[in-house]
Amino acid sequence: MILPNASSGCGGNLTGLSYGVFTSPEFPNRYLQNQTCSWYISPHRTSYFKFDEVSAGLDCDTSYVAVYQGTLDTDPLISTYCNVANVSPRQFSSSIMVQYISTGNGTAPVFKFTFAPTMNELLIWNVFLQNFCHQLKVKEGLNDFLGGKYCGALTPISLKSTKNTVKIILETSALSSAATFTLTFAEQNRICGGFVNASSPSQVISPGYPNTYGQPVLCSWLINVPRNNEIQINMTNRLCSGGATLYVTDEPLVAAGQNVDLCDPSLHDPFYSLSESVKVLYNGTSTSKFSLDVSTAGCQRSYSQPSGRIFSSGFPFSYQNNHNCTYTIQTANNTSVALYFREFNLEAHPNCVYDLLTVKNSSSQVVATLCGRTLPNPVFLRDNRATLQFLTDISVGGMGFDQFFK
Repeated sequence: MILPNASSGCGGNLTGLSYGVFTSPEFPNRYLQNQTCSWYISPHRTSYFKFDEVSAGLDCDTSYVAVYQGTLDTDPLISTYCNVANVSPRQFSSSIMVQYISTGNGTAPVFKFTFAPTMNELLIWNVFLQNFCHQLKVKEGLNDFLGGKYCGALTPISLKSTKNTVKIILETSALSSAATFTLTFAEQNRICGGFVNASSPSQVISPGYPNTYGQPVLCSWLINVPRNNEIQINMTNRLCSGGATLYVTDEPLVAAGQNVDLCDPSLHDPFYSLSESVKVLYNGTSTSKFSLDVSTAGCQRSYSQPSGRIFSSGFPFSYQNNHNCTYTIQTANNTSVALYFREFNLEAHPNCVYDLLTVKNSSSQVVATLCGRTLPNPVFLRDNRATLQFLTDISVGGMGFDQFFK
């Protein structure tokens, strides 16, 4: 796929484009100092952006690239970039502004920026390849992979969908003899799956629960809560015998998203989504069953597994103002807690008086007070309990934080 080269000058308006690539002025060479260039992007649908490279010398205080959630530099800051490579893609669904800043006597930034729709959008390309054999593809709904790619003379296995639409694609080349096939299909009653509104507490259960269903089954649920909220899923009962799986996936699955098999016996903490939608896919056996409680997540959260992931509400987008969230970690006796940060972007202040993350030990003593946009060093506690408190004020924000504990 070739994306349109939207701009390589000093700024531009890219409103309405679905795809695009632009670079710093005179890329890959460095541009003049004391320049500020702004690009405005307003997609028709949920999209992602990524930097292939951001190289700005050593002075990141005066030369960097900033991305804002809006069209002004007073809008929420998504992140700043300086001296990084292979930046993870970030999702956005409304207007953003990319600002190139080069002031003072530092080295001017050099970067390449790409944006495109997220992977869950319906995208169709006609691709013509030489030496390409005939094949038949089966997809569920409009674009979800269901069965596979079939060619040759062997009869494929039977398939059962979880949706009411199946897409069948026959691809042929001009280099070999004509392809033929026949297939039959039949309507069946849906025994499980569907849509769940978790704005009020709800339950998702396997077919026949509390009994097992007695035969293999494939089910899919899409769970939603109101916008700017997250979903909490509690496993209340599970019997994952015979190789059953129960995957919970952030929808859409962006770079920071989660894809977790709740049949993993080491998992017993609640699942917290990154956004307002998750997909639950159950591949059940004749002897498996499960029960889930689903609801809108709050930001007072507890963790008791040996290891896990904690992220601020709204991550990887801007967190909300006036938040007071607490994350409590309690691991096994005779162990100690360690915190490792993957992403960190809060409002900066020398004394952390605006937005801050504090870490306390089991005696409620403050072990660390963190803010700003520099990735903190790991935090090591002496015992098995840690309390993290995330406080935000009435203005300015950032992406938040993403960390692991063990």
